[in-house]
Amino acid sequence: MSLTTLVERPEVKSLLDSLLPAYTRNLRLERQVAPASSARGHAAVVGTAFDYALRFEIRRMARFIATRQDVRTRRWIAEDAAERYQNCMNRERTRQRFGPSQEADVYKALCEARVFEAQWADSQRVTSKQRRKLAWHCARLASIDSFYRAGTRALPFRLSPSEAVVADVASLLAHAPVADMLGEGPVALNPSFGTASLAAGGADADIVIGDLLVDVKTTRKCLIERDISRQLMGYMLLSRVGHVDDSRVPLVRRIGVYFARFAHLFVFEPIRAAEAQMDAAAEKLMRLAALARIEAYERQLQMLGELAARTQSAKAAPALCGRKSKQPAGP
Repeated sequence: MSLTTLVERPEVKSLLDSLLPAYTRNLRLERQVAPASSARGHAAVVGTAFDYALRFEIRRMARFIATRQDVRTRRWIAEDAAERYQNCMNRERTRQRFGPSQEADVYKALCEARVFEAQWADSQRVTSKQRRKLAWHCARLASIDSFYRAGTRALPFRLSPSEAVVADVASLLAHAPVADMLGEGPVALNPSFGTASLAAGGADADIVIGDLLVDVKTTRKCLIERDISRQLMGYMLLSRVGHVDDSRVPLVRRIGVYFARFAHLFVFEPIRAAEAQMDAAAEKLMRLAALARIEAYERQLQMLGELAARTQSAKAAPALCGRKSKQPAGP
């Protein structure tokens, strides 16, 4: 279960819709950055790569603006993915299926990205060449990152990004108004919401700036679909629960979407619900998440039971056939 699947439940949809303010679905903005390719898989790689690139740029810019904002970072998902890959390749069956391990290349790519990101963070001004190099590193991180959720379907890793991907990510970053996006308060990059995130299947957000949660989209159209707004409201409720347990968890009071191809940050109207109503909604979301986990566990038990029954039946069939084939001896 994840927050994405949780918000598809009818009772969760109803809860979140009751809190969401009215908004315009189609913003009808002029696109600033056209996709560099329509090749299969291009959009997914660019989306993840730009998430990394934007977070690195926010970290850099926060050091040089007048307010010098505090930036909280987390371990990269790509690093967690590398560990999962390492454990996976320890199995002989996996090695036989996917061939030689890319483990050395993966960890080399991570180390090189760490070094370059540190250099990037220390640079007060950057050139287009540096921006393309950052995009190249982020595209490699995106390839590794995909293993975290897709598992072996993400193999083999593509650690030599295409020119189209690098150009796309670099252009999106060049158009991003990061200085304008940075407001007051600390910045949390790729934050989770503590125990509340665990309860919702490990939910983590893109960026929180002060009390504003920003979801980053590299979509071709500037549309705010209902599933996007519901997920953002879900994050807001998770943050309330997580902040109670741990004050370091950012408390979200506003939600927005940054449409990278349009270089536009859309911020929803303020939530009109009272604090008590928001707290009650957060508690209800936690109860619904717990119910969803129980139902998922019961489905897994049922599937395991059916699999065991089929296995037992398959084992019994040959023995039964063998007994039937024996004929009584003649006189």
